[in-house]
Amino acid sequence: MKMLYIANARIPTEKAHGIQIMKTAEAFAAAGVGVELVLPRRHNRFKGLDPFAYYGLNRRFPIRFLPSLDVTRLRLFGHPAFVLQQISFSFIVAVWLLGQRADVYYFRDLLAASWFSRLCRRGAVGVEIHSVSPRRARFYRALSFRVGRLVAISHGVQDALLVCGVAAEKITVAPDGVDLASFERTLNRAEARTMLNLPAHAHLVVYAGNLFPWKGVDTLIEATPDLPEGTEVIFVGGSPDQLARARRFVQSRAIDHVQFVGHQLPTDVPQYLAAADVLVLPTSAREPIGARFTSPLKLFEYMAVGRPIVASDVPSSREVLTGETAIFVRADSPSSLAEGIGRALRDPEFSAKISKKAHEVVKSYSWANRVRFILASFDNEATR
Repeated sequence: MKMLYIANARIPTEKAHGIQIMKTAEAFAAAGVGVELVLPRRHNRFKGLDPFAYYGLNRRFPIRFLPSLDVTRLRLFGHPAFVLQQISFSFIVAVWLLGQRADVYYFRDLLAASWFSRLCRRGAVGVEIHSVSPRRARFYRALSFRVGRLVAISHGVQDALLVCGVAAEKITVAPDGVDLASFERTLNRAEARTMLNLPAHAHLVVYAGNLFPWKGVDTLIEATPDLPEGTEVIFVGGSPDQLARARRFVQSRAIDHVQFVGHQLPTDVPQYLAAADVLVLPTSAREPIGARFTSPLKLFEYMAVGRPIVASDVPSSREVLTGETAIFVRADSPSSLAEGIGRALRDPEFSAKISKKAHEVVKSYSWANRVRFILASFDNEATR
């Protein structure tokens, strides 16, 4: 089977979608699919880095970079620059694809998928969807008529598509996954702290990922003063802009015992997780992308590393976690979050129990299982 996998993303990138794209492509290749990843040629501060080494991939596959009109680095253009880049890349992709032949065309870009599906009806076409805007209900319905499969990243996305009028039989739900092998090589807690020069005897509470407000990072910062004595909160990740905003937020509230280590290579993040006493998923309930739509990579990595998880009680977390695998707290409540973290620190027996259960559950969320499920949904269409 030949697959063209089209994603409008900078690769490498400090954002989680880069991991998701590359790990998914690697899993397709490992499953025997002749996959070629198609990306835009864009300004990238990580230019020159080998994407396969950056993401710690064991299997290589072709990557093709197509032109796009990228003026996003000129900040004076703001959001219109992103729209212009998306339109230019989608148009170029759609035209380029007219001269290509594949069994499956797999898109992570809705506009490119829409244009291609209007221009050509060969092969099986799938579109991976990560969020849904009710204002675009007609677009999703029309797209579902023209393509074979809409791959929803979560049940929240599926439910929103159903509300938009998309037929249930057109939707496949495929949550994100984790590379379990990378966590088999992680150090124990003491070794990880020594390697990373982190306090040996402090209670370490770790958050890994980007620092968007909808991810609840402000709530975790505000919870810090109420944590047990001797606790340090460490944030791993974030772009320069996100880090600057988060540091201003900390300074404005004069909060101590918060450390930002910035962006780390994806291959190094497991060691930070291994160094933790508690891992936190403080997702905000205020925006649908966090509360309902997301399938956070950090969640599966938290589960794989075997540390207790304290998570906001939102539908997106409940799709994967239960009371047997995590401590749930009220979303957007610093006091509830502090109470949940405190419980994890005070009750090591309970923390060990939920950590062990989470580690067992996450074994079913491998990237290999994810693409196996996606490919099964294309079986009929790819063999017509």
